[in-house]
Amino acid sequence: IILLQQKLLNLKHLIDNLKKNCDVVLAFVSDLHSAETEMQRVVDVAESLELDAIVNGGDSVSSVGTEGLAWLNAIAAASTVPILSILGNHDCWASQDPWVWATAEENYNLFMPELISVASVVAPSDSATAFKSYWYKDFGSLRIIGLDGIDYDMENAHHFDAAQLSWFESVLADARTNQKAVIVVNHYPYNKDVASKKTGLWNSWSTYLDNYKLFDNMY
Repeated sequence: IILLQQKLLNLKHLIDNLKKNCDVVLAFVSDLHSAETEMQRVVDVAESLELDAIVNGGDSVSSVGTEGLAWLNAIAAASTVPILSILGNHDCWASQDPWVWATAEENYNLFMPELISVASVVAPSDSATAFKSYWYKDFGSLRIIGLDGIDYDMENAHHFDAAQLSWFESVLADARTNQKAVIVVNHYPYNKDVASKKTGLWNSWSTYLDNYKLFDNMY
């Protein structure tokens, strides 16, 4: 307990120093895989340090099944620090035996209504009817953009559809016009080998070594 308290004191000292030079201080978590207790600990620490937001990179569960994300939505609703979540592939598996993908409507209903109402993110105007699970949120001069890379093409490869790309480009253009720094959050790394198509996402472990070039020319 003493060691934990010391670590928290060290972390508080670090965060206090960051706040002297940074307008926004964030926490990032990902791949919780139903680790509800651990997520609550993250929230508790984030609240005690008065962070601006917690960004959740997806895979909040191992397979969504009947569990849904009710536990995460409940934590988010009670948290004084906004939790900004995106979809991971595990969040979209309605079943693992056999593997069954949830529908876009089911994916949207996992967390987007709560994210819009509780965290006040800005989603596409037709997100509730077209079930678009991507968004952005501004913190002063910083814009965080959460993408949905869970769509699949005919070859079962992750991709961004035309509607999301058009929205993304407009949101980036607006950020540039208003001189905002941008953080883009997506569950998969981008695949540089298909960067010219502006649609490709991670589809091989090897792409971890040299990636994140997909949107080099977009912002």
